[in-house]
Amino acid sequence: MGVSLRKKIIELLISDYYSPSQLSKLTGVRVEKIRYILAGLLSSKSIKVIMSRPVCKSCGRTISVKKHLIPSKCPYCGSERIEEPLIKIHQKAQK
Repeated sequence: MGVSLRKKIIELLISDYYSPSQLSKLTGVRVEKIRYILAGLLSSKSIKVIMSRPVCKSCGRTISVKKHLIPSKCPYCGSERIEEPLIKIHQKAQK
């Protein structure tokens, strides 16, 4: 039996920083599905997710990220030219 997609993404994110597009290429799954899984990880209380803030390539502004939303458009200028955030999972110490 294989490893679930969610577990595979968690394993990748524990090892290094990845963008949703990079995860999509590594797993062979569409970016939309990766974003859906990442939204679940971001709202999880048992996993500590570290995420860089996305930057708009058009206006240069840094976009704040809500807890389970990775933006597809800049809220300031409406551009879709968003630099994807890099995401990593920090392992919590076992008690």
